[in-house]
Amino acid sequence: MAIDLDAIRKKLAELKGENRGGEINYFFPEAGETRVRCLPWKNAPAESPIIELSFYKIGNNKRTLALYQFGLPDPIHDFRMKLYKTKKEDDKKIANSLRPKMSGYLPTVLRGKEDDGVKVWMFSPFVYKRLLGFWLNEDYGDVTSPTEGYDLIIKMSPSANGKMFNGKPVLDTEIDPKPKSTPLHADPAVAQKLLDAVPDFLTYIKKQLKSAQELEGMLDTWLNGGDEEKSDGTEKGSTTSSTDLDKLVDEVAEAKPAKKEEKVAAKHAGDAKQKLDAAFDELMEDGDDE
Repeated sequence: MAIDLDAIRKKLAELKGENRGGEINYFFPEAGETRVRCLPWKNAPAESPIIELSFYKIGNNKRTLALYQFGLPDPIHDFRMKLYKTKKEDDKKIANSLRPKMSGYLPTVLRGKEDDGVKVWMFSPFVYKRLLGFWLNEDYGDVTSPTEGYDLIIKMSPSANGKMFNGKPVLDTEIDPKPKSTPLHADPAVAQKLLDAVPDFLTYIKKQLKSAQELEGMLDTWLNGGDEEKSDGTEKGSTTSSTDLDKLVDEVAEAKPAKKEEKVAAKHAGDAKQKLDAAFDELMEDGDDE
C-alpha cells in the first residue's frame, strides 16, 4: 500500500501545533528571527486590513469567541454592561475581569518555505498596533501588497526583565519591514496561487461559535466558583458560601437589573482576579464599557 505523504505532513503539523484550528494552519513565531510576507485578506474589514477577534477567558474556557462582535445575543457581554451601568467600583472590577481579550490575524507565508502554503498569523494587540503603523507610514504603506509590499522580520528574544511563564522565558517581539519592497513572488503564477490559497477565515471562525445558552452556562459556572484556581492555588469562590453562590447564579439567570446586580457585584468583589494590560484598552474598547 502506498504511503500518503500529504497525510503524514498534516499529522506532523498537528503534532507541532500548527493545525490548532483544524482547517486553518496557524503560524506562531518561535525564538530567533523569522522572515515572513503577509498577504491581504480576500474580504478585508473596511476599518482595518487585519481581522480582529475578541475571546472570553472564563473559567477553564480560555478562548471562547464573544458573540456580540457578530451581532448575536451574548449573555456575558450583557452581564458586563449591566455591571458597568451601576457606576460602582466593585461592579466595574468584576466586569473588567470578564472583559474579552483581542487577537489579530493576517494570512502569511514564511520566506524560504513558500511550499508550506499560507498560514494564519495570530498575534497580540501589541503586534497589531505595530503592524497598523506600517500602513500609516508613508515609507511603507500597504505591506501586504502582492506587487509592492514588504517582507517583515520578526525577532523573538527572551524578555530583558527575565519574565517566565509556565517555566519558560517570556519572549519579546520586534517587527520591522525590510527596507525595499518586493513582489510576493518572482513568478506571477505562483503569487496568484498563494493569493488564491488565503482561507475564508471568518466563515471558518463562525462555525466555531458557541450558542448563547452555552455562554450563559459558562457564566453560571464561573459565578458558582467553577473549578478554576487562583494564582495562589485556592479555588475561585472558595471564600463564599455555597448558599450565597446559588443565589447569585439564580439572580444572573433571571437577568434582573439594578439591586440584584448590586448583590452580585458586592458578593463577588473578591473574585475579580484578572487585570488586563493597559495597552489592550485602545484596541479592545467596545464603546459601551465605561
